[in-house]
Amino acid sequence: MPRSWPGFAAEPRIPYAYLAGTFQVPHEWARSTPGAYVSFGDGYAAERRLAASLGWRVRVLEGGHLHPLVAPVEVAAAIDEELTQLVSGRA
Repeated sequence: MPRSWPGFAAEPRIPYAYLAGTFQVPHEWARSTPGAYVSFGDGYAAERRLAASLGWRVRVLEGGHLHPLVAPVEVAAAIDEELTQLVSGRA
């Protein structure tokens, strides 16, 4: 983002350590928590396999890495549908 952008000065500075930090997640959290994975095209095959192996719902939308920017309404609708399924217990 160029420094000349009007909102640049108002944006908070985030220390690199915050972005590079790690945290521990509870063991087996992904298997014990219902989930869903919305994927775009063929670029995330390994992530789709992992999600499926965890018992998560997997949905593939035709598109690339930037599909949320290219088709935001379609992506938002897919996420909304997956969340609705999860909340209703139909995961």
